[in-house]
Amino acid sequence: MPVLIQDGALVLYGIAGDDFLEGFTSSQVLEVLSGVDQAELLVRVNSPGGFAHEGIAVFNALRLFPGRVTVQVDAAAHSAASVIVMAGDTIRMMPGAMMMVHDPSNVTFGNAEDHRKIAETLDYQADAVAKIYANRTGQSEQDIRALMKAETWMDGPAAVAAGFATVAIEEPHAAQMAAPVFNYASYQRAPDALLDLTRNWLAEGVPMAAAMHASESNERRPDMSDEIEIDPASAPAAPPAAPPADPVSAPPATMEAAAPVVPPPAPSPSTPPVRTDPAPAPDATALTQVRLKAARDERARVEGIFSAVRAARLESSFAEELISAGITIADAHARIIDTIAEQNAAPETINAVPGRVLEDGVDRFRSGVTASLCAKAGLSGGERNEFSSMTLSELARASLSIRGLKPMASGKNDLVKFAFQPVMAGGMHSTSDFGEILADVASKSMMKGFSEADETFRTWTSAGSLPDFKPAKRVGLTAFTTLTEVEEGAEYTHGTIGDQGEPIVLATYGKLFAITRQAIVNDDLSVFTRIPNYMGRAALRTIGDLVYAVLSSNPAMADGTALFHADHGNLAGSGGAPGMASINDGIVAMVRQKDRDKKTVGSNIRPKFILAPWTLRSVVLQVLNSEYDPSKTTRAANTVRGAVEPVFDARLDTASTTAWYLAADQGQQDTVEVAYLDGVETPTLEQQAGWTIDGAEFKVRIDAGVKALAWEGLYKNAGA
Repeated sequence: MPVLIQDGALVLYGIAGDDFLEGFTSSQVLEVLSGVDQAELLVRVNSPGGFAHEGIAVFNALRLFPGRVTVQVDAAAHSAASVIVMAGDTIRMMPGAMMMVHDPSNVTFGNAEDHRKIAETLDYQADAVAKIYANRTGQSEQDIRALMKAETWMDGPAAVAAGFATVAIEEPHAAQMAAPVFNYASYQRAPDALLDLTRNWLAEGVPMAAAMHASESNERRPDMSDEIEIDPASAPAAPPAAPPADPVSAPPATMEAAAPVVPPPAPSPSTPPVRTDPAPAPDATALTQVRLKAARDERARVEGIFSAVRAARLESSFAEELISAGITIADAHARIIDTIAEQNAAPETINAVPGRVLEDGVDRFRSGVTASLCAKAGLSGGERNEFSSMTLSELARASLSIRGLKPMASGKNDLVKFAFQPVMAGGMHSTSDFGEILADVASKSMMKGFSEADETFRTWTSAGSLPDFKPAKRVGLTAFTTLTEVEEGAEYTHGTIGDQGEPIVLATYGKLFAITRQAIVNDDLSVFTRIPNYMGRAALRTIGDLVYAVLSSNPAMADGTALFHADHGNLAGSGGAPGMASINDGIVAMVRQKDRDKKTVGSNIRPKFILAPWTLRSVVLQVLNSEYDPSKTTRAANTVRGAVEPVFDARLDTASTTAWYLAADQGQQDTVEVAYLDGVETPTLEQQAGWTIDGAEFKVRIDAGVKALAWEGLYKNAGA
């Protein structure tokens, strides 16, 4: 219902901020006021409230009106509407009119921090509204806040006594008797007198205006539905008017937390009363919770539908249609998806201009659902959107609707099974949209686990690439001797590599997991978030196992000798714990390594890392960080202080709690290489429709090979 000027009065009936629910908005009020050219303005209010910011905006618009403003409360000025009323120079309460003040409320979504932020915002908003009430009434802000927290209801005399109004009219106005009334059962702490009045109105067939965001199913309190049995034919056409009260002899009302009692209309002499005995006292706590939940659920439904329609870039009139239909948010999502699919259906055209489709409705659906699921899983690229409130089963149905498919399903199980089936794309079968979405999220989760896995081998090994699974040879830097002198006029000679290369071959490592129909029906996100995450971590852990197995198993090299051997000059003659002397011996042994032809005096290879089990962590850190030799009682300089970088790994503990190793800089000297197929260092996730299971099967795979390329850059001490 638009804002209207009727008989020179500005009529503010309905919900503040919801014009589609027969209310009004601050924008409409500003538009109307801009065309009003009169010295005095009458504002007629009958509103259950609405959005707090809308009420404040209307209040300020009326305060800035250049003429005198008289606000007349025809029936209701509750919640945000009571803020609007405070703008009047004169505030007139009509007979039977009620005013209610309380704290603002809101519906929040998100984590605990999101709720705390909204709560803080509501406190600020409540304080701002309290200032408006305090300036009008003359009461302190603290007293006003107490009234708001208690949800205080006031009739005309009580509002005047408390300063919220200036005039309380006792003589009923003829036109006012036909005004619609509100269902007070939807409010949190409505007085018992108003609840009795609502019962009588329901019994007498009085038209009920919907309370703020209250659906048809929430218009009655639970305790009313069983109390009133009315024959529609015998109900009077309108409620009889109560006899006018004497304003002189009427007792003054007080501002107690429990609102003043408003007497119900007297029964007609020709019609038996609905009830003569007082109603039994209902369970106040239970009824309050029911009313509060109903109001919050309905507000969440309205706001959720509007949010989804805006995100889909559809007209707001479509949201109004969905809300008026009373459907749930889930059903609204399905209607939105159907509408998008219809809009993206390609019409038949003649001589159409060639074009390029950048993104159609199916693409937007897939990207939107993927983003919403990533947000739930805590993955990068996630965002809350219109799909965030949908369950996996609802998303499965939506994935079919967006394609225009109508599943012949008798329940969730059959529906989800159908959603996993391949769809037709370009005349050919392809994987299902639903399965592709889950695979995309699972792949992101797997990569997150792979990137976050705490593996140490990448610190000191090199990465390589192989084109296929055939055995290959890696030629180390030590295969080349020093350059030879070329006499004047002489020819350059070839260096001989021969069979000195180390063989390396790729292997495939992988595992299967499934996303079943049952998991989707159960809305189990872990099957494509946590499980793939663990798979990603397992892929990297597998490579780490292979790397440290090279050190602990001491495999044979191409020359037939073990990696760590006295003949290779990289094995300590006697074991010893990491100390200044033992580490220095390892450094000397490494720098004195000769090339394979035994022609160079020394290679000057310097170690960069010390690889040790966690058992030796304390010993290693002490010797590397001490200023003086820890083994001496005198202050002898520690010559290996900071000489190498420590790397600890539990796999070394498993092999030996005493053995430790030195490794050269992998960028300057060959040590251990991890080769990947085509250089792809990350695992791959593949999907196929399930055959032995109802759902989809996924395979995590990584192709890698690990090999020690040279012994010169590695050194082992068996320890003590």
